[in-house]
Amino acid sequence: MQKWMKRGLRRAVSALLACLCLAVFAGCTKNKPSPGSKVTHLDSLEQVQAFIEKIYEEVGESNMPMMVEHRELDLADADALEFNTGLTSAEGIRRVVVSESAVGSIAYSMLYVCVKDGADAAKIQAQILENINPAKWICVSAEQEASMTLGGDIFFVMGDAETVQEMTKAAKKVAEAEFSSIGAVQEKRVEF
Repeated sequence: MQKWMKRGLRRAVSALLACLCLAVFAGCTKNKPSPGSKVTHLDSLEQVQAFIEKIYEEVGESNMPMMVEHRELDLADADALEFNTGLTSAEGIRRVVVSESAVGSIAYSMLYVCVKDGADAAKIQAQILENINPAKWICVSAEQEASMTLGGDIFFVMGDAETVQEMTKAAKKVAEAEFSSIGAVQEKRVEF
């Protein structure tokens, strides 16, 4: 009889452990997006940098500005924020990543703006398009600007017309695989 009790106890413990493993597995996967699910925001600096790199891969090295580097802006530095985005306040913004040519004589800048939940991304996008300085470099000026909302975030690029078109097309293609929604491209030709 003890033999049957031990076997029954082992089966009960095994069944209990199996249920526990299933519960832990279900809990671990519950908060992770399933493969193929789309996002409304990029949360981390690493995600933003990876997204930018995918855009550059899509464009191809021969169509990219020389020596591109990305950096995250310090949102507490009002001068840097205004210089790089045209914004006078970081209200509603979680993060801004700037990707520019390290060569100062090339008019090129790409921004990825992570917007806080509940903030009006379209309003922030319009402020950037209206206020950014396309001649922020010493000897050169951008010819064109383009921007679109990606979920609740903002993509912006300025430079020569061909580069802006290539970057916007690549960003839209990469974003279609990742974001729940993509806003219409807003363009602005720079007038001198």
